[in-house]
Amino acid sequence: MATNNVSIVQRLRDTDVEKVELGIDVEKAQEQVGLISKKIAEAKVTDPQTNAAMIDLVAENKRLQDNVEKGRKMYTDPLNRIVKRINNLFHPLTQTLEADEKLGKRKINDYRRMAEEAAQKERERLEREYQAKLKREEKRAEKKGEEPRTVAPPPVVETPVPTKTYGSSASATMKEYWKFTVENPALIPEEYKIPDEKKIRAAVNRGVREIPGIRIYPEQDVAISA
Repeated sequence: MATNNVSIVQRLRDTDVEKVELGIDVEKAQEQVGLISKKIAEAKVTDPQTNAAMIDLVAENKRLQDNVEKGRKMYTDPLNRIVKRINNLFHPLTQTLEADEKLGKRKINDYRRMAEEAAQKERERLEREYQAKLKREEKRAEKKGEEPRTVAPPPVVETPVPTKTYGSSASATMKEYWKFTVENPALIPEEYKIPDEKKIRAAVNRGVREIPGIRIYPEQDVAISA
């Protein structure tokens, strides 16, 4: 692990960071952005000439956007490659640990469930014995013409595993979480149904123009070709 860490840090120092310095001149880009922003904000479109001027400004803006994005990637791509390598190094460890955590928790839950099932069976057995004793006592008393004697109730079988249990250096607390499973979508109240916008968009793109409960309408936008 230590060797891998040193290798990654060394590559970060020796290569990738040096490449970042070859990127866009950020200060110059800031000046250009400020200038084009000011021009677009102050310009008015009132006739064919000013409309043509705005088209050129928007096209210039788009070219600047492309240059800024290229510059950003020149800064971030080397760093993203490092992040990817680091993630590839650590993700398998994290995935293994997370899987083992789930396995350990499942075994703790299984133990608790089995212990509770055994305790419940014992409760039911004791209850059956108690009811059988009651019936025998009732028959005995009826045969002798006397009041039935009191039959001691069955002992209480406590929950075998408490809510909180302890290891030598940690503790485990059982918590209750409410979950749900959709069994019959047709019975779900309307307030819990969400329209599938992806399917709606696909239908509109295919040419569908009428869907009950949905207003489909055209909008215009400007596409600038430089």
